[in-house]
Amino acid sequence: MTFARKIVGLAAVLAVGVTAPQLSAQTTPAISPSQAISPPTQRTVKLNTQPNFTGLPIPRYVSLRHNRSFGRSGPTRGHGVRWVYERKGLPVIIVAETEMFRKVRDQNGDESWMHKSQLAGRRSAIALQDVSIFSKPRENAKVRAMAAKDTILYIDECDTIGWCKVEAKTGHKGFVRSKTLWGVKPLN
Repeated sequence: MTFARKIVGLAAVLAVGVTAPQLSAQTTPAISPSQAISPPTQRTVKLNTQPNFTGLPIPRYVSLRHNRSFGRSGPTRGHGVRWVYERKGLPVIIVAETEMFRKVRDQNGDESWMHKSQLAGRRSAIALQDVSIFSKPRENAKVRAMAAKDTILYIDECDTIGWCKVEAKTGHKGFVRSKTLWGVKPLN
């Protein structure tokens, strides 16, 4: 755009402003100043009150990465320790997250904050009772192994008809009924 065009455009804008009718004291503007649209700012604000820093769904299942993990009363290392979890692979549910900490819920419904380094993305579940690990997803299939109540089983996948493909810490692989496990129920 040349300099001359800029001046002509500016003059047209000024002319429109001068010739616009003035509002009388009895007329009301279509919108109040508080309803006026402000220009966009450079900073974007998330409307979600609980930010999702990872982009992964909340809530979601994860497992504990270490044999000793600390659940704190708040999302910093300065907060006191509420729970000490001493079981690697224990499944928990992430219900909220900050940049460095995740609020988790355990099998008993207790909630605490854990540093993200204490959590692993690998899915696991706890046997709610003594369970059979079948060779195929059928009740009449060959039993490969038995898992005692409270055994941690790693989840490969679960289907919609009630079976999960699992692996025990002993290396046994097979299928278990999903209703006998905590940590596989679909989350909202």
